[in-house]
Amino acid sequence: MIHDTLPDEPRRSHWAAIGSVAFALLFLTGCRSLPDVQPFTDATIGLRSAVASSGAAVVGELGQVEITGAKEEVGKLKDAWAERNRLFTALVQYANSIQSIVDAGRGGAAAAQGLADSLQRLANTAGLVQPGTGEAAAIVKDAAVFVWDQIARVRAASSLEKALVAAQPAIERIVVVMGDDLKDLDSLARIACAAQRNGLKQANAVRLAYRERLTGSRDGLFERLNAALAEGKSASQLPEPAELKHLEELLANTDSWYGPLAADLEAISAREQVTRELIAATRSALDDWGAVHARLLTAVRARRLPSAAELVQSAERIRDLVTRLQDL
Repeated sequence: MIHDTLPDEPRRSHWAAIGSVAFALLFLTGCRSLPDVQPFTDATIGLRSAVASSGAAVVGELGQVEITGAKEEVGKLKDAWAERNRLFTALVQYANSIQSIVDAGRGGAAAAQGLADSLQRLANTAGLVQPGTGEAAAIVKDAAVFVWDQIARVRAASSLEKALVAAQPAIERIVVVMGDDLKDLDSLARIACAAQRNGLKQANAVRLAYRERLTGSRDGLFERLNAALAEGKSASQLPEPAELKHLEELLANTDSWYGPLAADLEAISAREQVTRELIAATRSALDDWGAVHARLLTAVRARRLPSAAELVQSAERIRDLVTRLQDL
């Protein structure tokens, strides 16, 4: 056979070359076993951008009403939204870390270690600090204990696939905590809008009370007229129509200021509605993000691209609501 005729040194070189090729093929196969997670990363970045633009739009639109107390509430909403932007930035950083793991072709324990580190940073940003390192409400402590237990499981995993299995319950709990934070944002939006409406009403309290008395007098007069007619009296015999005409004229004189005031109040309520829809859409997008993250595991197992379609749609939904808010 040919290899039997080779001298010892060329034979060793021959097998070394074969071994190098085999190692290279094994390495390339190992790299290919990690799917391209770019769709997940891109969708997360798009979501963060949409949430940031929605916060800027909400604060800008609600800040149009120049009322001191209301401006203070809008300021609180601005600060709160800045914190939510920080949380969504943390989601991007987490997605980027997974992207780095995959791009580097890291597998086994190294991949699990990298995922654990990024999950730990995400948990800390969400306020789920390692138990025993800070004060927190009981419900947050329970969530932190659970999340950090899962982080330990991720760190002990022997492959990216097993690490993602352990990470998913932690991701789902973190999403719940972030969603609860958005409930607080909804409350702040309602309070800010209520403060704006109350401020406008207080600034026009005297005129509103006058119009309300006129309206009450007119309604009372209508009742008396209706009762008289029900008794069979002729309209020409009643003195009230002249009084009714006078009340209607007085009410018409209030339209010059009441019309714009009513429009302003209606605009505040419309902005409140869209703002709360934005917050609800953002909470829904968080759930979508958790679901897309779960598909990363399927992508690793099936060696294919993960789908992030609903996350992209969530970002588009938020942008559409931002446009609606700015068009009000």
